[in-house]
Amino acid sequence: MTAHLETYFQSLQSGCKPLQVSHGFMHTETHGAVALDARGLKPKGAQTRLYVYPDVETETLWLITIGDKVSQRDDNSTCREWIVGLREARQQRGATDDSTTPSNAHDGEKNNEKSDPP
Repeated sequence: MTAHLETYFQSLQSGCKPLQVSHGFMHTETHGAVALDARGLKPKGAQTRLYVYPDVETETLWLITIGDKVSQRDDNSTCREWIVGLREARQQRGATDDSTTPSNAHDGEKNNEKSDPP
């Protein structure tokens, strides 16, 4: 999983725009989120997904949540709420700098702790 995150991050750092980046382990989700896939260690290991949001305005790669096929619907909902909340907070502040960091940016752990929208 971390290797896929590193590869995606390096693609962005090289100057590629998020919509230009394409790897076999990634796919786009709602509201601009990207899911990075990883298979488990066993031959039929469960696939895990790390959901990230490449924020073009602040050049920040937000790590939103991590899940599997079972939690995919909830994970997509979490991403949508989080990204919409980030955008709304930014509009309210009228800024595009790091001061728009959502209050839940440090949350996001999967252990039954869903991130609340900012």
